[in-house]
Order: sequence, then C-alpha cells, then structure tokens
Amino acid sequence: MAFEFRFPRTIFVNQKGLVGQTYHIESEMEELWDTLTLPDIARIAEEAVDLLHSVETLLHILAEKHGVDLEAVCAAVIEKNKARGYYS
Repeated sequence: MAFEFRFPRTIFVNQKGLVGQTYHIESEMEELWDTLTLPDIARIAEEAVDLLHSVETLLHILAEKHGVDLEAVCAAVIEKNKARGYYS
C-alpha cells in the first residue's frame, strides 16, 4: 500500500521535533473533546480533520527527519490490525 499525504506539508515540519508536534497533537485532541459537547457535527468534523492534519505533520517529521519508511509502517499496522480482526 502506497502512503500518500492528504494535506500540504506545513511549516511546522521544519520548526518542531517529535515532542513539540506531539504536544500540538494533544492540544488538537483537547479541542476535539471540547466540541463533542456541541450539537454541531460540522464543527466536530472540522476538529477531527485538524487533528488528522496535525498527526500527518508528525508523520512528515518522522519520514523527513528520522528516515521512517511510512509505507512499511502502514503495511505493518494493517497486518497487525487484520490479525486482530479489526477489518470487516
């Protein structure tokens, strides 16, 4: 399975490391939690996509600064989850 990014590469790939970006992911997760009390599904979806974009930035950092092969990691995760019965 080929790995493809969904979003444009952000400036934070150059500015942050693993810890800094992980803190940012945590803040995006908090924003998502906050929206779950709202009746606005579109806002919940927006915050979920913000979280996804932040995680994708972490993946850019892993690939570019640490040489992680994202295709190999995705394949391994898919196989692990298949073995756990997560897919129908």
